[in-house]
Amino acid sequence: MTLELSAEDLARRLPDPSAQAIAADLIVMIRRGDIPVGTKLPPVRQLAKLLKVSPSTVSAALQTLRSRNMLEGRGRSGITVVRAPVTPRPERYEAGGRTLPELRLDLSRSAPDRELLPDLRAALFRASSSSPINSYDRDLITPSLERQVSRTWPYQPRKLMAASGGYDGLRLCLHTFVREGDWVLVENPSPPRLLDLVDATEARAFALEQDEQGALPSALERGLERNPAAIILQPGIHNPSGRIRTSERREALANILKGTSALVIEDDGSGALFGDPLYPLAERIDCPYLYVRSYSKSHGPDLRLAVIEGEEELLAKVQAYFGYGAGWVSRPLQDALAWMLKEPAVQERVADARDTYHERRTALWKSLRTHGLELREGTGLDIMIPVRDAGYAEGLLAANGIAILRGTAFQQNQNRDWIRVSTSTLPVDQAEEVAKLLIQAAQ
Repeated sequence: MTLELSAEDLARRLPDPSAQAIAADLIVMIRRGDIPVGTKLPPVRQLAKLLKVSPSTVSAALQTLRSRNMLEGRGRSGITVVRAPVTPRPERYEAGGRTLPELRLDLSRSAPDRELLPDLRAALFRASSSSPINSYDRDLITPSLERQVSRTWPYQPRKLMAASGGYDGLRLCLHTFVREGDWVLVENPSPPRLLDLVDATEARAFALEQDEQGALPSALERGLERNPAAIILQPGIHNPSGRIRTSERREALANILKGTSALVIEDDGSGALFGDPLYPLAERIDCPYLYVRSYSKSHGPDLRLAVIEGEEELLAKVQAYFGYGAGWVSRPLQDALAWMLKEPAVQERVADARDTYHERRTALWKSLRTHGLELREGTGLDIMIPVRDAGYAEGLLAANGIAILRGTAFQQNQNRDWIRVSTSTLPVDQAEEVAKLLIQAAQ
């Protein structure tokens, strides 16, 4: 038998009438069984009227649940709950890639070119033997890695802790300090896996809009009104926009964050590779703060290594949560990275890779501009390209054996269509051909 939920009853259960909050609350209620599968939801206009918002706000919230296949129906026939949230999984990340029958160029993954990475076998062979092997001691970080990371950190580090990759570091931080229903401020756009991690905590994401200098101070002020548990920002090369936060924007954000109790997490996914001047918030704020730096793009994803920096008290809590799982990161892998950070030949190889990535991105950017597409220069491994219809663009490129990612996977608020093209493996001599296809796809 179909259950019907009145607009009045549902409106009482929705304290925050924003689209993101409505979606988050509905997901939690369906997961708990407060709204059983088979329930017919009230008409959009009735609910919107009671919540004192526009029907488009409610529709946007319901679209989030439709994208997870939780709802069916629309219009006069009504909307019915057909599925509860399944086992948590990174849905945005998994939905991003497309398997093409004749893939020529995979420009969908912001991943390093394997041919440009340092030799991991050599690093493992030369890794320090000073760290104990097969010990159950849950050390934060090996002494050799602590020394080398401290030497290359973008500011004077406090306490350091190894994690099994950048996203695992973020996962540990979020699950340690964020609870169901909490607000988490994220940049718009943000990497799909980052947004998936926020979803996995059952928190609510609030999108911080950006300009060419980084997250907007006005957006941060609005986000802080929600008393967030955490704020996640990218301090260096932004994925996917390729912009870098300026020192002026750092100061503006730091002034706004004075006195807040929210945990600020800075996600540095490629600073170890590019080495551009960074403007982290660490030395400008007095609120709880953690900095996560990944070494996957610079030194190799199979190292499975990132380092988290922060106050000893905060890292102790992160390590305590880490104890539910592995508890520590492989000490031989940590010492292998320590050797890489010290070895001059490896440093030269990382610098050569940085130059090659810059050359590849610049080649495509210049070709696009030559054909009339105005784009900011930027840096990094990715380019955001505005398009009229992302679905059409994806299909046209797929027909030519090229995989890209739609911008929908990166956004909380979808206000325009765009695609992300990763240039890390794009040969320079193919940039012109790809640019012509991208121009056609954009139009």
